[in-house]
Amino acid sequence: AKMATSHIPEIDDVPSVEAFVLDLSLNQLAVTFSEPVSAESICLVKFTLTEVESGGTIFLIMSTSEVLDINGLPASGLLVNVFIQLGSDVLNTIKDNTMTIGTSVMNTYLLIESDAYVGKSNNSNVLQTIQAQEIAMDTSLTSLIDISIDMNEGSLVLMFNDVIDIASQRVDRFGSITLQDAKTSTAQVPLTIPGTMLSPSTGFRTAVTIQLTESDITSIKFALNVASSLADSYIIIRADAFNDYQGNDILAVTDDNGIQAYSYIPDMTPPLLQSFDFTRDSGKISFTFDEPMDAGSFIASLVRVQVDSLQISNLFVELSTAAATAFSPYYQI
Repeated sequence: AKMATSHIPEIDDVPSVEAFVLDLSLNQLAVTFSEPVSAESICLVKFTLTEVESGGTIFLIMSTSEVLDINGLPASGLLVNVFIQLGSDVLNTIKDNTMTIGTSVMNTYLLIESDAYVGKSNNSNVLQTIQAQEIAMDTSLTSLIDISIDMNEGSLVLMFNDVIDIASQRVDRFGSITLQDAKTSTAQVPLTIPGTMLSPSTGFRTAVTIQLTESDITSIKFALNVASSLADSYIIIRADAFNDYQGNDILAVTDDNGIQAYSYIPDMTPPLLQSFDFTRDSGKISFTFDEPMDAGSFIASLVRVQVDSLQISNLFVELSTAAATAFSPYYQI
């Protein structure tokens, strides 16, 4: 490994950082000091990752991080080695590969301000910048961990445990994302999602919103028992639906292990009658709505037909067998 470089004034009995490793697999900075330092004295807001030794443009402050010992417990006492558990804000920025930081030791430096920690002799450190000794890349697969479904807005939100490259999406392939009724399905609705229906459409994120097409919404409503409530809202996803920040496929969610939605908003928008036709020979009226209708819910006594300025106050209708037993955007009575 390349030898780490460091710039620090030569002052006796002043503690310093001798080396650090950025471990993206464990989401940690492993920091080695020149002498035991007080773990309680470590001020993380004075530790900053940057991409060059000086004059950088990227500054990732460890404000949301935590100092741990070698056992993964909150650090205490005098220690030579500590592990800074990185916050999600820092990790997501590092893993956004449009930003040149954390991809090699050549673009990973740790800037430590003065008075960031105290050594065994009660002396504080001075300003220091040190180059990473090693970068351990993340080799684990990114996985889908949660979804929320909003049938009122016709949208899904997918949440992952790590950043994904949204521009890598291949969700327009039939069956890339499928809604189903249970962890192991008895009914499914494969979605057909154009890439333009994703928000955001590019970048590196841990969450993405998908706007469902009218065709998908109609298919879900025809299915009756898929995404009709939280209880029957599950999702499966193919491995090639998205890539992670390193270009690897995500972890597939298969039919025998569907993920249930953690949030569900039902369709609360009343259906809209778009048009109707009257056939004199058959004596039937056909209604066309903007979404599938439950034919069995029809109440004939609430329908009035008006001819010119005259209203027929009593209309008695009889639904056909097909209309009475199926969901359809069309009513014929």
